[in-house]
Order: sequence, then structure tokens, then C-alpha cells
Amino acid sequence: MGRTNVGRSKPAASANGKVVHPNSRRAKKMSRGALRKDKLFDQAKVTNIAQYNEAVKLRWFQEQLEEGKKCYEHHEVVAMVERYLQFKQSEVEQLKASKVAATSHRAITMETHFETAVAQFTSQHGLQAPDLTQKRVVERLRGWDGELKFVRAIESANFRKK
Repeated sequence: MGRTNVGRSKPAASANGKVVHPNSRRAKKMSRGALRKDKLFDQAKVTNIAQYNEAVKLRWFQEQLEEGKKCYEHHEVVAMVERYLQFKQSEVEQLKASKVAATSHRAITMETHFETAVAQFTSQHGLQAPDLTQKRVVERLRGWDGELKFVRAIESANFRKK
């Protein structure tokens, strides 16, 4: 009768090519290291997606800036946020209108983000947008060339519908 490999695990290879017992401390350390790398990669991916979404929002606000205007009044920024939400709503409706993309992950995600933004804007907390009431923020937004690493340099504030 032959032997079966039930309950046995394969030996793992270490970085230097030597075989390591799967239940050894070194194998556990290598496995922890691999899991940590995966976790850090996933966290960086989520951060990059959030930063990209913020950059898209900032780009829209940058396109709406009027030439020669140094800063905006609070009610002007609130009106600009309302126009931004209308723009997002039209994007969601256009995506829904296309039959192929109506049930896609992107359409569902955009609709969810839009609903969240509207809820934030009408809530007590408010929707986060660049603080165009400050002169230096308007100047930074005008000079911003779209690089993700400078997104955090543009200060934002919460604006809500009254």
C-alpha cells in the first residue's frame, strides 16, 4: 500500500533558495511579510483612487474659476457646488442612458458617489470643496497643473445648502 500526502504541507523556498519547513518560524515570518506587502499595496490603491477622485473634482472647480477674480463669497462657492452637483447628475444620467454601461460597476459607483455627495451637501456637515473664499487657495488652484501630489496643498472646506 502506498503512502498518501494527506495532512502534509510542501516545504517553502526562502529568498536565498534554501528549503524552509512550512511550520518553521522563518516560513511564518516570510508569510507575514508577504501579507503585509499585499495589505500596503491595497491601502495605497484605495488612497490613489480617493486622490484621483479629489483631483477630478478640483479640475472641475479650476475650470469654473473666473479670470481676474481674487476670491469668492461664501454664497458664490455654494452656488458653484450646486452647479458641480448638477454636472455630476447629468454625467450619471448620460451613463444610465447608454444601455451597455447602465449596469456596469462604473455606473453604479458614480451613482453612489453622486447620492453621497448630495446627502453631504444637504446635511449639517456639508460637502467638501476647495475653499475659494481664501485668496491663496484660489491662486493655488489656478496654478495647479493637475498633479496628484499637489492635491493636498489646495485647502478645502465644507459647504452646505442652507
